[in-house]
Amino acid sequence: MAFNGKLEIPTIDAPSSDVKTIEEAAQLSLDWEMKVTDEINALLKLASNEGDHITENFLSWFLDEQLEELSTMNKLLKVAKRAGDNELAVEEFMARHRGQQQSNNTNADG
Repeated sequence: MAFNGKLEIPTIDAPSSDVKTIEEAAQLSLDWEMKVTDEINALLKLASNEGDHITENFLSWFLDEQLEELSTMNKLLKVAKRAGDNELAVEEFMARHRGQQQSNNTNADG
C-alpha cells in the first residue's frame, strides 16, 4: 500500500524566558499543560471518528499522564500564590513533590 501524503511538522515557539515571578512561571506551565491536553483530546476525537480503537487506547495513557501534570501544575500555582515572595516555600513544595514521585516510582517498580 503506497501513501503519498505530505508531512508537515510546524515549528514550536520558544518558551518565554522573561518571567518575573514564580507565580508567573507556574501559570505559564499550567497553561502549557492545558494546551497539550487539548491537543491530545483533539487527536483522541480524530481517532474515535476514524474508529481507530487502538490509537484511542494508546492516547488514553497520555491523558492519564496529563491529568497528573495538570494536577501538579495547579498545585504549584496555588503554592506560588500563597507563598508570594517566599520562594523557599515553593522550593519546599517541589522537594516534597519530587520525593513523593520517587517514592511512588519505587513502590510501582517493586
